[in-house]
Amino acid sequence: MENIDKTVLIAGKDLPFGSDIADGMALAGYNVIVTGNGETDRQSISASDIVISSWNRPSSISARSLMLQAETKFSQVDESILYFDAELYAQQFPTYSAEECTRAVDTMILGYQYLCMEILTRLEQRKVAGKIIFLVRDHLSMEEMIRSSSAKSGTVTPTGPLVSSAKSAFMAFAENTAALMGDKSYVTILLVSVDSKNELSSKDSSLAAWLSEYLSALDKMPNKLTAKQSLKWIKAGANPPQTLISFVKGKFAKE
Repeated sequence: MENIDKTVLIAGKDLPFGSDIADGMALAGYNVIVTGNGETDRQSISASDIVISSWNRPSSISARSLMLQAETKFSQVDESILYFDAELYAQQFPTYSAEECTRAVDTMILGYQYLCMEILTRLEQRKVAGKIIFLVRDHLSMEEMIRSSSAKSGTVTPTGPLVSSAKSAFMAFAENTAALMGDKSYVTILLVSVDSKNELSSKDSSLAAWLSEYLSALDKMPNKLTAKQSLKWIKAGANPPQTLISFVKGKFAKE
């Protein structure tokens, strides 16, 4: 295992559901802090040195506490993965009711926004460069199921109005955060979409392996991504940008 001496925060796909991506990033050489229910979720992960931290999503104070815990343990957070798994949320929010609305907004919208703002604040205050990865795992919606006859087969639970609208809100927030902050020297924004039908990215362990390599490739670029470059959604499993490939090939040729 390569020791890359970096710390990654994984938030949004809490343990035990986020065990594969947490273990995968640890296997890639990262120090890992992941959101979950403390030691009660320890048995869901393989790597013993992963730090598990609770996160009360509708609380800005909890977002700050999460970042401070990560920095206390690992000095700084280099990369943060904000993971929106539409398939998982479809199972967690199957009903359409007023009672579910508040919990849905807190869980799938407000929490991510509080945490992202806290990450950006900490990066600016500490004068260190970091990356924020907005990661969306797509899933069939009710609207798509009705429109497409081929999508009606199987026993898949589609995303209803609450999850579908929250996913759109998450993506809009990600895109506009990239537009607003992408040219700042201290942060690189990366937007990643995951198609569950793609075999390479169907498992979070494979996704983690690809993502760690992609992030490592970005570090070798002569210049960080601009805001405009950050606005493009990268499909999981994609090769690094052509400009990056050319740069790396040229570097190796000279060596």
